[in-house]
Amino acid sequence: RSIMAKNANAARTPEQRSAIAKKAHAARTPEQRSAIAKKAQATLTPEQRSAIAKKRNAARTPEQRSATRKKVWAILTPEQRSALVKKRDAARTPEQRSDMARKANAARTPEQRSAIMKKAWGTRSANREKSLNTKQGFEKDWMSLLSRRHIAIAEAAGKGRSDAQIASSLGIRKHTVKEYLRIIRKTLGVSGRLELVVLVLCGR
Repeated sequence: RSIMAKNANAARTPEQRSAIAKKAHAARTPEQRSAIAKKAQATLTPEQRSAIAKKRNAARTPEQRSATRKKVWAILTPEQRSALVKKRDAARTPEQRSDMARKANAARTPEQRSAIMKKAWGTRSANREKSLNTKQGFEKDWMSLLSRRHIAIAEAAGKGRSDAQIASSLGIRKHTVKEYLRIIRKTLGVSGRLELVVLVLCGR
């Protein structure tokens, strides 16, 4: 039966094969389709899966892409979401991260910006939280924890400049800039460059 099926399939045109596949697909239940898709997915290499995903995504409209991303995001666990965000962020340049932070910040309400500042700032005393309620108080608060050199580097990072550009403008080595940024993030209680950019932008 298998040999006969292969011979019959080989004798068909691509159009005939496609029509038969569509007819068979329409007759299956959602469970059967899902099982077949999983079985086919398991036989593919990571490169083939990526190529198929890119091809499907290119054929979708912006609305379909957005709906697909939301659907996939909804079924992910918090750990998977965090890992995905970190992976995407690692693939971006400092300029892209800064640009995304600016766009996201511009779309937020004052209340949302305030909430993000407080979260990035971490647990502080009641007096410090009170100072965060005003832009001037927040600006004065976070700057008071840094030296002049650290403030200059933090503001340069907030403008989207890369480590190399900061090093060139300040006349120091790129490695020194990286070390300064590590100290700044530790002092301000932020976990990454994106949070630092948001902190600097919201504090202006």
